Amino acid sequence: MNGLESIFWQLRDKKYKGINDTYALFQHFYISDGEKIKKWQGNGFYVKGKWRESLKYYMKALCVAENQTEAFATALANRSAALYSLGKYEHSLSDIEKCLLCGYPEKLKFKVYLRKINCYDRIGNAEKAEVTIKETEAFINQNNDYTTEEKESYINKLRNIQRLSSVNLVKNVNNNYKIPNVTRNINFPGATSLIQLSSNSEKGRYVLAEKDVKRGDILFVEKAYAFAPIFDDNLNLPHDRCYYCLIQNIALIPCLHCSSTLYCNESCRSKSWDETHQWECTGFTVNLWGTIGLAFPAYRLCLKNILNCYRLEAENYNLAQKLLTNIAKNENVLEFLVLTMVLVCYFESQTDFFKWLCDKITLEEKKELNIYFGSCLLENVAQIACNASIIEHWNCSDFNDYNSIIPEEKVPIATGLYPAVSMMNHSCKPNVAMYFINDVIIVKAVADIKQGKEVYNCYGIDYRYTRKQERQSLLYMQYHFKCLCEICENPLLEIVSYK
Repeated sequence: MNGLESIFWQLRDKKYKGINDTYALFQHFYISDGEKIKKWQGNGFYVKGKWRESLKYYMKALCVAENQTEAFATALANRSAALYSLGKYEHSLSDIEKCLLCGYPEKLKFKVYLRKINCYDRIGNAEKAEVTIKETEAFINQNNDYTTEEKESYINKLRNIQRLSSVNLVKNVNNNYKIPNVTRNINFPGATSLIQLSSNSEKGRYVLAEKDVKRGDILFVEKAYAFAPIFDDNLNLPHDRCYYCLIQNIALIPCLHCSSTLYCNESCRSKSWDETHQWECTGFTVNLWGTIGLAFPAYRLCLKNILNCYRLEAENYNLAQKLLTNIAKNENVLEFLVLTMVLVCYFESQTDFFKWLCDKITLEEKKELNIYFGSCLLENVAQIACNASIIEHWNCSDFNDYNSIIPEEKVPIATGLYPAVSMMNHSCKPNVAMYFINDVIIVKAVADIKQGKEVYNCYGIDYRYTRKQERQSLLYMQYHFKCLCEICENPLLEIVSYK
């Protein structure tokens, strides 16, 4: 089971200190030398003009360097150079500011100041460019590491800087999409006023058109109730997505403690730590989170549910609680149970999670908090298996052409739970389509839907790509129902729909 057994046996003994020992070895052999290796690899690409490739390795060097050290500052300075070469001047400036504040060698600072001036010049901020020129001149004159000849040379370089004319200014392309403004449905959080949630004994809960819906109308704009990033085949997280908010960014900053998670800024890093990462961080040193699959988003869902159960006004808490688990029908219950046990053992032996949780909630028998959490977690693993969505973002290939506005491929970024969207029933020919902006899902109608008619999603098994018999088998295996959508009931409609 992907290494779960070995992790379980390591974590089952509360006295086991293997994770701490592993981390000490990791620090000694990987962090101390890893930064140099990654920097050298980045420099090799940089001198060849392969700036995107160099950016990857400077990012990795930043992750394995100890925070607020010369190695950390050097990685920032090198990344700022790659960003400058890519025309990402705002990001380059951000790295320059951080680099100057965290121990970059005095002897090398002139070239960084020079890059800072050029960045301001490139984005058309003449005022800040002039201020930085004066700041740099003062730095040169006060720096005892420079000889008189070096000082004269640097002052001459400052005075001979070629300033850009306004017609040559470069503007960065902003590829961040905006979340659409819609009329919210006060009775159905996450949905718009065009639809309503209904229920009956035969179907359970389902979604209807409140009024006539036109093709292209937005039906849902829902933020993920809980999500967890997806690891690649090498157990790495996306290197250009914020671990906390999933915003795309090429100048992320690393966690202060582990080398795996990256953030937009200090604010995202701090929020992530307070909400979840303080208990996740140690697990990254043994690749725990990349190994346990569905249990990662399930743990986050479980934590949110436990905290929200004492404040029922939390958006979509009630819907999240009522999502189907199909646990009695699921053949993977044993695997779910092992995943749950691994996490409970991890939290008990390697973190103060249960102590923290004990102070947050009211439970009569707090000695059994681990059992309570484990039972909730098991249910949430089953819920994620039946109800989660894969959050996919459009990307440009080759580590992104960040000045391009035309995406080329869709890549999985995270696994998220959207309780409102999960209320839609399946059809092999759905009347909606969806896309994601960061962790927000937007669902649009792809056909006109008459008032009172049902709104259907597709659970990933579409008539255009899969034959009826295979569709029926896959749906029953994964979701435990027999599909009775119109196209399954009348296969001739498949031929008509292709026209």
